[in-house]
Amino acid sequence: MRQMYFNEEHIEAALGRLTNLIIDINKNQERVNDIYNLIQAGWSQNGAGKKAIEDLEYLRKELNHSVNEIETKKQRLRDDWELIKAVDRSYK
Repeated sequence: MRQMYFNEEHIEAALGRLTNLIIDINKNQERVNDIYNLIQAGWSQNGAGKKAIEDLEYLRKELNHSVNEIETKKQRLRDDWELIKAVDRSYK
Protein backbone atom coordinates (compact mmCIF):
# COMPACT_ATOMS: atom_id res chain seq x y z
CA MET A 1 0.00 0.00 0.00
CA ARG A 2 1.26 3.47 -0.84
CA GLN A 3 2.16 5.64 2.11
CA MET A 4 0.98 9.22 2.25
CA TYR A 5 3.18 11.92 3.69
CA PHE A 6 1.71 15.03 5.23
CA ASN A 7 3.47 18.06 6.53
CA GLU A 8 1.37 18.68 9.61
CA GLU A 9 3.00 22.04 10.32
CA HIS A 10 2.07 23.38 6.89
CA ILE A 11 -1.49 22.12 7.09
CA GLU A 12 -1.96 23.52 10.60
CA ALA A 13 -0.45 26.84 9.44
CA ALA A 14 -2.85 26.93 6.48
CA LEU A 15 -5.80 26.31 8.79
CA GLY A 16 -4.51 29.10 11.02
CA ARG A 17 -4.31 31.46 8.04
CA LEU A 18 -7.88 30.51 7.15
CA THR A 19 -8.94 31.40 10.69
CA ASN A 20 -7.20 34.77 10.37
CA LEU A 21 -8.96 35.35 7.05
CA ILE A 22 -12.31 34.71 8.70
CA ILE A 23 -11.42 37.18 11.46
CA ASP A 24 -10.56 39.81 8.83
CA ILE A 25 -13.82 39.17 6.99
CA ASN A 26 -15.74 39.57 10.25
CA LYS A 27 -14.01 42.91 10.88
CA ASN A 28 -14.94 44.07 7.38
CA GLN A 29 -18.49 42.92 7.95
CA GLU A 30 -18.64 45.03 11.11
CA ARG A 31 -17.50 48.06 9.10
CA VAL A 32 -20.17 47.43 6.47
CA ASN A 33 -22.77 47.18 9.23
CA ASP A 34 -21.60 50.47 10.72
CA ILE A 35 -21.76 52.20 7.33
CA TYR A 36 -25.18 50.70 6.67
CA ASN A 37 -26.50 51.96 10.00
CA LEU A 38 -25.10 55.45 9.42
CA ILE A 39 -26.53 55.69 5.92
CA GLN A 40 -29.87 54.31 6.99
CA ALA A 41 -30.12 56.75 9.88
CA GLY A 42 -29.03 59.78 7.86
CA TRP A 43 -30.74 59.14 4.57
CA SER A 44 -33.96 57.71 5.86
CA GLN A 45 -34.57 61.06 7.52
CA ASN A 46 -34.14 62.78 4.17
CA GLY A 47 -36.10 60.19 2.21
CA ALA A 48 -33.12 59.70 -0.11
CA GLY A 49 -30.59 56.95 -0.66
CA LYS A 50 -33.03 54.05 -0.84
CA LYS A 51 -30.95 52.33 -3.52
CA ALA A 52 -27.74 52.74 -1.49
CA ILE A 53 -29.44 51.28 1.57
CA GLU A 54 -30.75 48.33 -0.45
CA ASP A 55 -27.29 47.72 -1.93
CA LEU A 56 -25.66 47.78 1.49
CA GLU A 57 -28.33 45.46 2.88
CA TYR A 58 -27.60 43.03 0.06
CA LEU A 59 -23.86 43.30 0.76
CA ARG A 60 -24.47 42.62 4.46
CA LYS A 61 -26.48 39.50 3.66
CA GLU A 62 -23.89 38.25 1.18
CA LEU A 63 -21.04 38.80 3.64
CA ASN A 64 -22.93 36.99 6.38
CA HIS A 65 -23.70 34.08 4.07
CA SER A 66 -20.08 33.93 2.88
CA VAL A 67 -18.70 33.95 6.43
CA ASN A 68 -21.05 31.15 7.44
CA GLU A 69 -20.08 29.15 4.37
CA ILE A 70 -16.36 29.65 5.01
CA GLU A 71 -16.76 28.65 8.67
CA THR A 72 -18.60 25.47 7.64
CA LYS A 73 -15.98 24.57 5.05
CA LYS A 74 -13.17 25.29 7.51
CA GLN A 75 -14.75 22.92 10.03
CA ARG A 76 -15.09 20.23 7.35
CA LEU A 77 -11.43 20.70 6.40
CA ARG A 78 -10.38 20.40 10.03
CA ASP A 79 -12.54 17.28 10.49
CA ASP A 80 -11.14 15.73 7.29
CA TRP A 81 -7.60 16.55 8.42
CA GLU A 82 -8.20 14.87 11.80
CA LEU A 83 -9.57 11.80 10.01
CA ILE A 84 -6.56 11.66 7.67
CA LYS A 85 -4.19 11.89 10.64
CA ALA A 86 -6.06 9.11 12.46
CA VAL A 87 -5.99 6.83 9.41
CA ASP A 88 -2.31 7.59 8.85
CA ARG A 89 -1.50 6.71 12.48
CA SER A 90 -3.44 3.45 12.21
CA TYR A 91 -1.17 2.28 9.38
CA LYS A 92 2.05 2.94 11.31
